[in-house]
Amino acid sequence: MRMPPRSAPFAFDRSALELENHWLVLPTKEEGTYGFWCVYLDVTAGFSARNFGTFVLDESGHATALPLKEMLTVRMHGDFQAAPMPPAIRNDLGLEAVPEFLKFYASDVSTPEYRLARGRHLNGVGRFKQALRLLEPLAVEDASRQGLSYELGFAYNALKQPERAVGVLVRAAAEDASNPYVAGELGYAYLKLGRNKEAVKILLRSVTQVPASNPVQRGQQALHLARAYHAMGEGHQAQEWFGKAKEWSPPGSSVGRFFRELDAKAQSRSLGPSRK
Repeated sequence: MRMPPRSAPFAFDRSALELENHWLVLPTKEEGTYGFWCVYLDVTAGFSARNFGTFVLDESGHATALPLKEMLTVRMHGDFQAAPMPPAIRNDLGLEAVPEFLKFYASDVSTPEYRLARGRHLNGVGRFKQALRLLEPLAVEDASRQGLSYELGFAYNALKQPERAVGVLVRAAAEDASNPYVAGELGYAYLKLGRNKEAVKILLRSVTQVPASNPVQRGQQALHLARAYHAMGEGHQAQEWFGKAKEWSPPGSSVGRFFRELDAKAQSRSLGPSRK
């Protein structure tokens, strides 16, 4: 008896990070061809996605792997949508239930070092609430652990909780006065609280300490300075720092995109209303 074909197996509506350590499926540029991947945490490099190949489905929904051109590993800077791989597809491809390579990245998840590293990398992919679920208990156990206060402050700022950010970042800045990233995060929290003079004072120092090799951070801090000066009614200084932020920020950064949008709006206004 002929078996009925499998139903369409893929709905690309799941968070790839939620599928961590499992096989997942992504579409490719070629219609009808899919990639099989695994998302995992490298505590040194961060959350990563590794591609192990591609496959096609026949009319019955059975998968056949295509020749592997190259294995690709991508460091993640955010989440993306994917589909969990159904067991039947995994069996067709001859894959183990748990990807074998993960043993090389195994860590003791209970250690403070791992929890801080995971929290830091969750911040890096925009999972701030998940980061806090790891970092806040760690702060109760070991508040003085190096790097912890900064990661807490970063997450609080991202979640629009600047009061809490100031509480931990003041301590972090006192412990590491020469760190421009801690100071910059504290300056941003002051800005969001309307404490503009304090923001300017700390950002003027920190922005000069950010190395030129990190234009994204330099641009962000310059923009924060410009906004603080603008809020204080000091237009000349605001314009100066707006200019530096625009000059320093790479086109693909958030600040670079901000200025591109401003320029596009200005150009649209200069052209006047459209005629219909």
